Amino acid sequence: MSLNMPYLHTAFSSNLDPNHLHTILLLSVHGAVIVSESLKPRNQRHRTTVTLAAAAVEAWSSSQIVEGSLVDDGRREDKKPEQDDALGRWVTVDTENIYVHPILKPVPSSSSSAHQTVDSIKFLIAVSGPADGGWELLEEMAKLLATRLAPTFAEYTDAPIEEPPVAPQRYPRG
Repeated sequence: MSLNMPYLHTAFSSNLDPNHLHTILLLSVHGAVIVSESLKPRNQRHRTTVTLAAAAVEAWSSSQIVEGSLVDDGRREDKKPEQDDALGRWVTVDTENIYVHPILKPVPSSSSSAHQTVDSIKFLIAVSGPADGGWELLEEMAKLLATRLAPTFAEYTDAPIEEPPVAPQRYPRG
């Protein structure tokens, strides 16, 4: 399955607002930026994207360490998100508020007991806006985008993370 990148760019750019929402990022939980849209001037976009991505992933990762607990054999036992749990995370960098929300696998309405573990979350939506802007709007937009993208990324959330291939070692001819 491939992603429709023009669709993602259009969806993100159509939701940007100079007064409330400056930047939208689609990230892996490890910090890789998949799609970014920003209203920042072109010469500031890369630095802004990297800064926001790093802050968002740091906020997400640190919150997961706090929520997870270690069991006796050293494995991490994850807390399963409940309906009432707040899944998103807030962070402020310079004059920007950032809200990070995971893209969850859609759960059929018939299975009310189905939960998703934190380790199965592989993608995040991060939105940023001015520090004096509406916090509720940022949170609402991140949740809306995550919900809209969930069916697209459902296949990826089930896939195991594969190790990158190792190049064969070459020996000098001689």
